[in-house]
Amino acid sequence: APNNEIERKNFIRTLDKYLLGKRSVILGGDFNCVENLALDKQGGNPTHGNTGAKELQSLKHTFQLKDCFRSKHPNGEEYTWHGMDVHCRLDRFYVDSELYDWVDSVFHSPCVLSDHDMVNVKFKHIDFAKQAYGPGYWKCNVSVLKDKELKCDFELVVALLLVPYVHLRAALTQ
Repeated sequence: APNNEIERKNFIRTLDKYLLGKRSVILGGDFNCVENLALDKQGGNPTHGNTGAKELQSLKHTFQLKDCFRSKHPNGEEYTWHGMDVHCRLDRFYVDSELYDWVDSVFHSPCVLSDHDMVNVKFKHIDFAKQAYGPGYWKCNVSVLKDKELKCDFELVVALLLVPYVHLRAALTQ
């Protein structure tokens, strides 16, 4: 989610259109806010950092989503972003209540290429052959590719992910 508080709230309000459908929902990322200032933040201004939490609560309620880490660790105080004097759990995975039954464990681990820790969600074995999804094969809903904002965001993410490798390749070929 955006760093800017107004943009963050607006962004979270737009997520519902991507979650509609009959399939299970897995929503994850850097939400740039905490839901619980007491458990998900240490240091800094004790009243700042939860802008967007109300919008997330609404989204969670609408789609019956559960925060994987908080559900498995109700009183756990772990953080995925570490600043000078501030630590926050900004990165989370949410799953719908039906899929949550399949979550085995959730933990955080350092990530070399980021200033955020990685959120690891381990699922129990699911026998997809026994799932009642009908015949056929998976295909991408190409209508989402017409969303200009999504396309720009995706191109930006890909470009940002490639930057370290471009510099590495240039350094190795010199």
